[in-house]
Amino acid sequence: MSGNVELGFGVDVSEFQGTINWEKVRSSGITFAMIRGGFSTTLDSEAINNLSSATAAGVKCGIYWFGYPLSVDDAKREAQCCIALAKKYKLEYPIAYDFEYDSVRYMRDNNVPVTVENVTAFTRAFCETVEAAGYYVMVYTNYDYYNNYFDKSLWENYDMWLADWDDKGYKPRLSYAHIVQYTSQGRVDGINGNVDRNYSVRDYPGIIAGMNTESGEKPETVPTPVPDPEPVNEIVYTIQRGDTLWGIGEKYGISYQTIANYNGIANPSLIYPGQKIKIPGTNSGSNGYSTYTVQSGDTLSGIAAKYGTTYQKIAADNGISNPNLIHPGQVLKIY
Repeated sequence: MSGNVELGFGVDVSEFQGTINWEKVRSSGITFAMIRGGFSTTLDSEAINNLSSATAAGVKCGIYWFGYPLSVDDAKREAQCCIALAKKYKLEYPIAYDFEYDSVRYMRDNNVPVTVENVTAFTRAFCETVEAAGYYVMVYTNYDYYNNYFDKSLWENYDMWLADWDDKGYKPRLSYAHIVQYTSQGRVDGINGNVDRNYSVRDYPGIIAGMNTESGEKPETVPTPVPDPEPVNEIVYTIQRGDTLWGIGEKYGISYQTIANYNGIANPSLIYPGQKIKIPGTNSGSNGYSTYTVQSGDTLSGIAAKYGTTYQKIAADNGISNPNLIHPGQVLKIY
């Protein structure tokens, strides 16, 4: 595997896999499972058995819910059904909303316009309802839906579970993606037939454990003593929800280990929104600005939030007449 990015390998399952021997699954090296809780307002017939048996076998669990909403209220009702199930278990992985081809077909069959605005609004309604109940939420998608159905602003708020069957189990090709479903034809001892296989690049058990502390404070990291760095050009970066150190490192052309060591971060997987880190060796100096290379899915407002400025200022400083028209690879000056 590339760069020791992977933090765990998992499967996602539903009633279609039948009865699963979770002890064998765990013994095969699977550390987590995303288990279908249900669809619309109907419980998956194997959800309770899968969640109970997987947890007992030591497999860390999250839940995904397949959406068939025709309105924001429908999505909220689906979320309430999911929450009712989740309350019975100790989840160590997120609750994910799965809106895809059958969801779109159902909207069309019921004469509901399939627009980016509707799909994003329904998805946000589910996520906001689940998040308000205290759960960590993410959204399942593929490249088609990422490009054509979801507003990119969604990924500024929620982690992505990406179906990328060309990935082959290496690091994600989209910086938003923190779980990658890299094949639908996996084989795992204890599961009959093919099964979706996934890997995670985020320490969800650690993050969720931190969310569940009585104080509600973020878990503290124990800094690793490092010598004072030599003076170097640097910028201060504010962590956004969904960020990972390796993803930030890729944007700036340095390794996540370098960022971790430079900031005294003992566990590179434990970072949190609002945390400020220093990015060493970036081209910021006497000229008074830093440069940022636009990534796929970026918006000016999202970039501005990371740097504590406004999208209007970035647009003005870079001669951008239409703030909605930026493209991957474009280099921006950030003052």
